[in-house]
Amino acid sequence: MAWDDRAAEVARLHGEDMVRSGFVGHVSPNTGDPAARFARAKIRAEVVRENVARGYGPKGIHESLMNSPGHRANVIATDITHVGIGVVFGPPESSAADAPRPVFLTQNFFAKPGASTPDKPVPALRESVDGTRRGAGLPALNWDKALSKLAQLRADAGAGVGPKISDEEFQERAGDTGVRGLSIHQVSGSFRQFLTLDLWTELGTDVRVGIGIAQAGEAGAVMVILVGR
Repeated sequence: MAWDDRAAEVARLHGEDMVRSGFVGHVSPNTGDPAARFARAKIRAEVVRENVARGYGPKGIHESLMNSPGHRANVIATDITHVGIGVVFGPPESSAADAPRPVFLTQNFFAKPGASTPDKPVPALRESVDGTRRGAGLPALNWDKALSKLAQLRADAGAGVGPKISDEEFQERAGDTGVRGLSIHQVSGSFRQFLTLDLWTELGTDVRVGIGIAQAGEAGAVMVILVGR
């Protein structure tokens, strides 16, 4: 994991909010949930995880987090790439000179857009989809190379990493594939989200399927699915 100053600032501000508002939790009455705080800070992420804790020292706080299954899962998660941590001290708990001051900890873990996209996303997605269908007792899809080439052109154009393709040129190229009744599905998001589309188990083997995937920088990825007969 890499350190991120912006995520650390979000974490620090959440700690101050917890102290000021008298709560320990992920959902603030003032700033909402972790995703809302990241959005407000203009931090793009395809995964956001957050740990919060109140204690009296680093050892005790760390042990409490690691003894909590949900918090431990966040610490050792493999789907994150960056972390930012904020620590805020609360007011003394009594008027005694040596009164303890509680520590409010916030850990923000996140993955930047594209972190889940493999080097060769199309073969990886096909393999995952075929595995999902096998698990559901369904045969593999009829993946079509010509449609996939056309889908990749459209995905590259949609992500801004390739030349634009006009509707006329697209229709002409589609006609060259010999496919009838072509339907186009274009979705944006993360590669991880692409793997779970309901469409993968809804399609039958009587259709030809082509896919193209392109990363659109921090805006996420674009996937184009072409289906025809």
